[in-house]
Amino acid sequence: MGDGTDKDRRGGLPDLYLMRHGETVWNAEGRLQGALHAPLTARGLRQAGWQAALVAGV
Repeated sequence: MGDGTDKDRRGGLPDLYLMRHGETVWNAEGRLQGALHAPLTARGLRQAGWQAALVAGV
């Protein structure tokens, strides 16, 4: 019998975190990006910083 923690209710499954990249120049222009690398915009850099802060303790 479990102690009522989230891990017990999930059956011992690991956490899964999904994140999307920050906004790129091509995203802002409405262009399809595919497998090419475009630089992040100022907004994308802020988004990446927020994401880093969210997972810092993981």
